[in-house]
Amino acid sequence: MTDGANKVYYAGGQIVDSFTFTINKIKVAEPVAASGLEYTGETLTGVAVAENMDGIYTVTGGSATNAGNHTATVELVDSINYEWADSEFDGTVSWSIAKRALTADMFQVTGSYTYDGSEQKANYSFSDEDGNLVATDFEVSYSNNVNAGNSAVITFTATAGGNYSGSVSLNFTIEKATYDMSGISFGNATYTYDGTEKTLVILGTLPSGVTVTYTTNTLTNAGSIEVTATFAGDTVNYNAIADMTATLTISKATYNMSGISFGNATYTYDGSEKTLAISGTLPSGVTVTYTNNGHANAGTYTVTASFTGNANYNTIADMTATLTINKATYDMSGISFADATYTYDGSEKTLVITGTLPSGVTVSYTTNTLTNAGSIEVTASFIGDADNYNVIDNMVATLTIEKATPAYTLPESLTAIEGQTLADITLPEGWSWQDGTLSVGEAGENTFTAVYTPVDTDNYNVVTVEINVTVEQATDNTIHYIIWGCIAGIAVVGAVIGCIIVVCVKKHRAKTGK
Repeated sequence: MTDGANKVYYAGGQIVDSFTFTINKIKVAEPVAASGLEYTGETLTGVAVAENMDGIYTVTGGSATNAGNHTATVELVDSINYEWADSEFDGTVSWSIAKRALTADMFQVTGSYTYDGSEQKANYSFSDEDGNLVATDFEVSYSNNVNAGNSAVITFTATAGGNYSGSVSLNFTIEKATYDMSGISFGNATYTYDGTEKTLVILGTLPSGVTVTYTTNTLTNAGSIEVTATFAGDTVNYNAIADMTATLTISKATYNMSGISFGNATYTYDGSEKTLAISGTLPSGVTVTYTNNGHANAGTYTVTASFTGNANYNTIADMTATLTINKATYDMSGISFADATYTYDGSEKTLVITGTLPSGVTVSYTTNTLTNAGSIEVTASFIGDADNYNVIDNMVATLTIEKATPAYTLPESLTAIEGQTLADITLPEGWSWQDGTLSVGEAGENTFTAVYTPVDTDNYNVVTVEINVTVEQATDNTIHYIIWGCIAGIAVVGAVIGCIIVVCVKKHRAKTGK
């Protein structure tokens, strides 16, 4: 409180004292205008009520859409208790929305244009990123838009008083026009040689402003030349006119070559050079030369006979014939390549041809080594003068190594007892009985078949031999034992059992070996 307000104090209904004080208004900061605003087509706010100032003051005219300068009116709601901090503040705030600059990406030239002597006004499309640009926002003007070239300009200038500023210029191309040459022709012409100069000319009326010149357009002697008609016109606004070409021909006379022939010939290679030649008499003034003529090696050669005469006569066509030198054949009648068979001995075996090869011929072998028992097919291949001799057929022979008979020692002193089988007789290592189930037979010296199997069966045969075995009779003790057993059986079973004694004895011998 400050002085300026009157206060009265009472005591007993009487004024006893009084003084004056003042309550000051609250100072309010003036709103500040936003900066950097640019036209977007949307409503933009340049002046707004500051934070926590709602109800303290109001803003009118603080928002706008179009570019330009704007004035916002600010008014205190309670001017009794509030006042502006700046006593000179008049309640208005100036603010602005800047115009948006026109840029090249807002415009695009469309269509194509060709020179026709008048101004070319290009079509175009336009748009900004917000889609606010409209046709009334700019004006269009042209320059350099008559002649052909890429220097024609279309300029977009922002409309005064609008929301955009500046201008954008884009180049567009005016294509060159094409002269109508449909009525012009330039044809070939043929004359017969007469010693005078010949020329060609175009037919038809040239378009206005076009002229023609000729290149290589004179011919006297027999022959043929290509004449070029070159056209000149307005090179700035018209496409170049393509040259036209035509053939000027003076025909030659023709030589009579009916009496000339050039035939094929075939020889067999013998190392000497072979040639071909024409037959018949050449016309006067005509000579002949040969190409690819004269060969010694085998082959087929195309020989060309070329003729030269007067330049004012037609060229005489070349004649061709075939010179053939067939390959010779080597005499291989004295050469043989035979099969051979060996018995395995651990050394390497090969085959070789027999006979003397013709001079210049060599031989090589394929798959021509064998050490172990088996059989292979060996190929003898011959190489000679492949250019001049026919290929020599391969020769084939079979190289065989048969298995050897292994060295072995016959088992000796083999014994057995009547009733045993061969399986009961033990043989040395590598030996076995051909049939171990056979009985050794009756007592005496018996012969049986045994098999010797070597360790290396790949290279050695399995041997089958006859071996002696001494078969002994069973002892008396064994017989007595069997007989008594049979007697006991007879006592129990009856006389019929007696006939089985012999069987009992044999079975007993077979089981005991005695």
